[in-house]
Amino acid sequence: MKYFSIFILSLLIVKSTFCAEANWEWVQTSKGKNTNSIIWELQKVNFLKSELPAFKEDFGFKRKNKKSSLDEALMEVLGGPPDESVSRDESSIVLTACRPHSCDEKGFYWVNSKDKTSIMAIIHFVYQGKLDKSPQLFLASKNYKCGQYPDVANIQMNFWLKSKKVTPLKIRCLYDGHVGEGKI
Repeated sequence: MKYFSIFILSLLIVKSTFCAEANWEWVQTSKGKNTNSIIWELQKVNFLKSELPAFKEDFGFKRKNKKSSLDEALMEVLGGPPDESVSRDESSIVLTACRPHSCDEKGFYWVNSKDKTSIMAIIHFVYQGKLDKSPQLFLASKNYKCGQYPDVANIQMNFWLKSKKVTPLKIRCLYDGHVGEGKI
């Protein structure tokens, strides 16, 4: 029993070490790949779950009145037709795509491996279970307060919105565990 416990502990240490390295090293090796190929790999190592705030909301991605966590919501809107990843420098990457069978709903994920920070944005039409015909933007980050995102991330996000011809009428931002009105 003693050796079995040591074996299990060794496996956990090796796995956590691998995941810690994989958490940020993927940015440099993902240049030029499309969002789908990158995002599915990130899901395997639980990167999004570890890097996004713990929060659940009904964005209309599941059955009625069922909430999605932020990593589930982001996976949903990055799982459809992908865009190529965009990289302005060695340490950052932007992943964008749209929701399968509902390309009006879109996802954006900016990551900076140097600072080990990230920001997510989703375009959706349901919030708290209520449908709105106008696109809504939901922003979240574990690392930044709403409205205090780095300029490079704001530039990339604004470029994404313009290139997709989306003008959200409502912007919500998660900060300090609650949702408030936001801005880019």
